[in-house]
Amino acid sequence: MKRRFLPLRTQNPPVQPLWLRFWQEWQRLDKVLFFLVVGMVLAGVLVAYSTTVPFALTRTEYRDAYYFFKRHLLFVTVGFVGMMVLAFLDYRRLLQRRYLLLVTTGLLGLLFFVDVRNLVSDTPGRTLFVGMGSVQPGEFVKPLLVVYLAAWLARRRPEMEAPGKVWWYGGWIIAVFTLLLVLQPDLSAAGTAVMLGLMMLLLSGATWRQALAALATLAVVVAGGLRLAMAVYPPAQHRIRAYLVVWEDPTAVEGHIRQAFYAFIRGGWFGQGPGASRGKVFTLPLPHTDSVFAVIGEEWGVVGALVVLVLFTLLLWRGLWLAAQTSDSLGRLLAAGLTLWLVTEAFIHMGGMVGFLPQAGNALPFFSYGGSNLVASMLSVGLLLSIARVGRQAQEASSYAVAHMHRRHGRGRVSRAGRVSTAS
Repeated sequence: MKRRFLPLRTQNPPVQPLWLRFWQEWQRLDKVLFFLVVGMVLAGVLVAYSTTVPFALTRTEYRDAYYFFKRHLLFVTVGFVGMMVLAFLDYRRLLQRRYLLLVTTGLLGLLFFVDVRNLVSDTPGRTLFVGMGSVQPGEFVKPLLVVYLAAWLARRRPEMEAPGKVWWYGGWIIAVFTLLLVLQPDLSAAGTAVMLGLMMLLLSGATWRQALAALATLAVVVAGGLRLAMAVYPPAQHRIRAYLVVWEDPTAVEGHIRQAFYAFIRGGWFGQGPGASRGKVFTLPLPHTDSVFAVIGEEWGVVGALVVLVLFTLLLWRGLWLAAQTSDSLGRLLAAGLTLWLVTEAFIHMGGMVGFLPQAGNALPFFSYGGSNLVASMLSVGLLLSIARVGRQAQEASSYAVAHMHRRHGRGRVSRAGRVSTAS
């Protein structure tokens, strides 16, 4: 009689409902960073409403006074959705070599297309399209440089013993990105790219000699860039000369910086009140983008401007704290680089408005109107949230493994008196 062996029943783990998995992943998000950025974006919506409506009515031919504000809300929605999608994905899978090369090639190709169009067209610009869906590839290239260098340097960690090769190839990567930005022309973005590239090389583990060499290189690049800007880009000449006048005699300054100074003076300590800025209607150039910090100073005063400064200081602290808590070299470089990019953009914008730096035209992240910069900033925050979530998930897995090992081997294996040890 043949015996029939029945297959053993395997107990599959129960499938968790989608809402429960979402709740578990939500618990792993960094709430401080999330609510800090959401608060800044909501404050930026109020600032965008205050600046775009008068700009549309007085300085454009649009019949719809809410045209720019509706565009801002559209890009806030797109940026928030993209931020949450990236936050719940694993950044290590997103930054695999084939995906990263595909995104980098596509975005640099779009930027090259804009450069070629500017060379052959009588009306150069930095956007791909016109209308509600216009995109500026240059705004995405700066964080892409950080992401690409982070992935590239993380893979070449063993080669840091002989850093000459790393610095050589890293310099070529930075040069390619910078050249495409210069051809737009967007000298402020090109300068920002150079600073970000050098910071990424330093964060990858440079020695003090390499750090000094990087600082010397940065000084040479900045000096040469200023000379080049004054030679080939006429608006840059006016901006640099106005900046030099600020340090010689602030009362003699003219142009954009002078109007920004007047805005801060009219605002005083506590401001004229929401929507009460006169500079955004009459004198400040591009009050919704390049001059948004001056509008904040006029409507909310020095106190409101200091609050914005404190918010970006908190963003710097939280981003660098997340980088320090990350054990993965890729996550650590990426978190530090993206945080420094966001804070550098804000520092250049605010420094230009108060005369501490030359006028560069950089947007104030989360506050300036502009879809491309806003979406790029929120996508960068999504990567930061992903780094924090994946790190906490790894810590929980490690803690569970240690606790399970202790439960499994909790009983002593040392033989007691009068008993033979069974340990092999």
